Amino acid sequence: MNCDLLLYWMTHRGEGSWAGFRRATAELVPDAPDQNRMARQLKGALSDLAHVDFFVDGSQQWRVLPAMLAGLGIDGSAAILCGARTPELILSLQAIAGKLGCEFSNTPSESGPSRVTLSGAPCDIQQTADEANIVFVPKAPNQLLSAVDTIAIQIEKAPRDPQPYNWDVESFDFNMRSWVEGLQLNAACKFTPRYGVPKFLLHRRHRKFLRLAKRDAVYAAAMLRGVHLLSYDAGSGLLTAPLAAPMPEKLARIACLCTGTEPTIDKGARAYSSVTFDIASAILVAAGQSYPVVTELAQAGRLNFG
Repeated sequence: MNCDLLLYWMTHRGEGSWAGFRRATAELVPDAPDQNRMARQLKGALSDLAHVDFFVDGSQQWRVLPAMLAGLGIDGSAAILCGARTPELILSLQAIAGKLGCEFSNTPSESGPSRVTLSGAPCDIQQTADEANIVFVPKAPNQLLSAVDTIAIQIEKAPRDPQPYNWDVESFDFNMRSWVEGLQLNAACKFTPRYGVPKFLLHRRHRKFLRLAKRDAVYAAAMLRGVHLLSYDAGSGLLTAPLAAPMPEKLARIACLCTGTEPTIDKGARAYSSVTFDIASAILVAAGQSYPVVTELAQAGRLNFG
């Protein structure tokens, strides 16, 4: 499908509902065999590459992020266009980049919006952004990390909710790597009403329930139980997360912006390439996972963390 057209529409709207997003994707690809799955995949592509925030503040709303040139984590002389997008902005960036001696590329993607990249001296990328009236964020993964609350902090700050009664309840089971019927302790729980939107809560002792986003609740439960979900290979720079337990969205976005590409799917996991050791370490700590320790074997690419 033409995901650029979808992002242009979302940019024009600015914000909207999840139901409206699903209707828009269904209109663009009416013959898709599984409309819900397609909408989730497009949601992942738009979120991972910092175009759109979904389920804002626990709601069913989405919101387009401001346009920015995000400097890649692996290359200080390259930046990718994120956020709001219009055809006019693309043409403007191409013209300004050519004038300033930056290399401009616009590569189509099968799973999301086209990848718009600028390469050149950081000062020239900055000037290109200035003339196009958008923001340039050098080394975007590092800067985004500084604004992320760790899972441990989220648990401390999470508001307490009463247990919903007469709702169906499921818990994320780490052995099964799936949602199973029933209420478990120190678990991410999904409460589903007969009509309406499910609610995700972290179940602590004494029937204490904390309100967290779905992915955050799963990783909070993993931290409390000492379960390792993420794996990192220091030699190859490959960071992996289970398909059944994707990383919290802000952390997934940081991993993607190391290269400006989406993760690949391999052997039941999302694999993020070329994640530097310092970024991977910060992601693991923020996700409540164990901190990797550098050894000679790890530096030689012979040891995995996770």
